[in-house]
Amino acid sequence: MLRWNHFPFFIFLSPLSSNLVFPSFQIGEKYIKYHFLTVYLKCGTIIYFKLAKMSVGQTACSPLDWDREFQKLLKELSVAIHEAEGERKVTLARYQTAIAIGGYLGPRAKELLHFTWFDFLGKSEKDVYEFKTEKNRKIYFNEKLLKLISANYKIIDPNNVHDFILESPKHPGKPISTRAFNKAFKKVLENYNVITDNPSSHTLRKTFAYRVFDNKGKDEQALIFVGEVLGHSSIDYTRKYLGIKRNQIKEAYLSIH
Repeated sequence: MLRWNHFPFFIFLSPLSSNLVFPSFQIGEKYIKYHFLTVYLKCGTIIYFKLAKMSVGQTACSPLDWDREFQKLLKELSVAIHEAEGERKVTLARYQTAIAIGGYLGPRAKELLHFTWFDFLGKSEKDVYEFKTEKNRKIYFNEKLLKLISANYKIIDPNNVHDFILESPKHPGKPISTRAFNKAFKKVLENYNVITDNPSSHTLRKTFAYRVFDNKGKDEQALIFVGEVLGHSSIDYTRKYLGIKRNQIKEAYLSIH
């Protein structure tokens, strides 16, 4: 969360102007509200001010339905990869790999984009460093995910096994940005008619969380387990994260026939 960060801005005004407009702005899905801290006049035409105490709100995303949307998307991408040629084939294979990793393992955006081919080939598990918590978390790979990654590795044929799966075309040796991934992921969903709220890399993390919750019985123990897997601080946070109360209320209405 952004707190008490100061950003300088210059606004050029007519000497006769008496109205100031402070536009809001957006960074990804985060909407910024702010107050100006200091204002002073230079030469009658330039106003300089600093922004302070910014509050950030983030619009919640929704998970993909595991079979109807997530698995279907992976299958449709496999068909597209088979039919494509050249650079398009390689690009589709890279993004299918990243999307599969996001849904099967549930990493945060930064961890997702820092995976390399070496992390998976010939492996069954990995200790992942989480940038947000500054802790390591062990993750395990199922055979279906490893088979997909291995197939796409052969298609892409990278120069080095240590290359990032989503390496930046503009900055070799570095992964693409979260913003670039979110933009591309949103486009993929649009192309394959998958409609979801505020699609981003976090959509995949939440898809993973819901899948684990469903597989573990959708009860209190399942909540505790999901919280442990995701590294949440409390079961209440996990319940809020999954929107359990909201979904239960919705189901209560829909169950009335």
